[in-house]
Amino acid sequence: MGFFRYGLQGYVVIRVKGARLETFVNMANREGIVLSNVSRPVPDRLYCSVSVKDFRRLRPIIKSLRLAVEIRRRRGLPFLARRLFQHQALMVGIVAVGLLLYLASGFIWFINLDNVPPEVRVQVKAVLGQAGITTGVRSRGIEVRELERLLLTELESLSWAAVEIRGTALFVEAVLRTSFEEKRDQPCHLVAAKSGVVDSLITFAGLPVVRKGQTVQAGDVLISGVVPLDYFGPEVYNNENVAPGPDSLLGRAGRWGYLFADGLVQALTWYDAAAEVRYASQQRERTGRQTCAYYLGLGERTLALGRKVSPYVEFETEEQTWYWPLPWRLGEIRLVRLVYRELQTVQIKIEPEEAKLEALRLARAKIRAQLPPEATILDEQIRFLTEDGRVRAEVLVSAREDIGLHRRVAVGEPPPANWEGFVIND
Repeated sequence: MGFFRYGLQGYVVIRVKGARLETFVNMANREGIVLSNVSRPVPDRLYCSVSVKDFRRLRPIIKSLRLAVEIRRRRGLPFLARRLFQHQALMVGIVAVGLLLYLASGFIWFINLDNVPPEVRVQVKAVLGQAGITTGVRSRGIEVRELERLLLTELESLSWAAVEIRGTALFVEAVLRTSFEEKRDQPCHLVAAKSGVVDSLITFAGLPVVRKGQTVQAGDVLISGVVPLDYFGPEVYNNENVAPGPDSLLGRAGRWGYLFADGLVQALTWYDAAAEVRYASQQRERTGRQTCAYYLGLGERTLALGRKVSPYVEFETEEQTWYWPLPWRLGEIRLVRLVYRELQTVQIKIEPEEAKLEALRLARAKIRAQLPPEATILDEQIRFLTEDGRVRAEVLVSAREDIGLHRRVAVGEPPPANWEGFVIND
């Protein structure tokens, strides 16, 4: 039943009860009365929708066939208008709220800096303030491209900036400018990011303090950034100003020199994961049917617009809320939409072999989530356990990966305890 055909004039959903329902439908058709959404759940009851105008024309037919009719629901603009006029205060409130929402939607009430690095948020906010961007400013006059250009011009520490207006909120994103040289301006050790067995080691700068085949734990020093000064040769040992080649001397304390240790340390690492899958189980899934309930709130008061409870026995609820701040600190208007989605319980049965494959897939997915992208898988061991209608897949993977991680070291800090056991420039 289309809204433009029946919604403007109104329609009713009726229940007709009696023994001659087929005759009732045929007589209505002969009179040109349109019955829509016709259903007959039991032999002596019929449900249908009919326009208000045609409902009046049905009365002689219903009376002649001695049927009982009951109006179950009234829909359409005439009934809505009648309810509104019966609640004049509600109608005035809705009009006032709509007017306030329209006026407030043309202003910026939120400035979101969540995607701006914390160290420059104050500067970004200051630049926006200088450009006149504050809460309460009209959004129509804001040039987002000009704001982006202004942020990059005023703040040299930024390499990228983006400004976007979404409704009544202004979102700012920014990325700090970084360079490889900036990361090498302080002494660092190269330490193990995770536990493993060293498979290969290439030193670019610093003193290696581990060997191939050695087991290391997370945090152990792999290449030391604290080295004896004679590591550089006598010319550095006797001259504080000499800083040769890639091993740039960044500090010295006594007989020790401090530099940015760097290299490539690959190690053998291991990852394990497990997953279970049942042969037969119950699960709830959506039927595809859903309905919505709306609530309008101002301060502590809430007004339900239409439906209040879910019509389904089993359902899940999703809540969505929109806020519109009012000017002059009058609070904020809330519009809450509750989406009720009907659920049904279904039995799921799968073959044991399919359960094994699914458990293995889930376990491997957990492994992939742990593995860094550059890691190389060397071996995979799989074990299945079956009990109580469940299959459990256990996966153990060995991999080769770079475990080096830079950790800053202060000038004056002693070298690693095991440095003497290694030959310099081995």
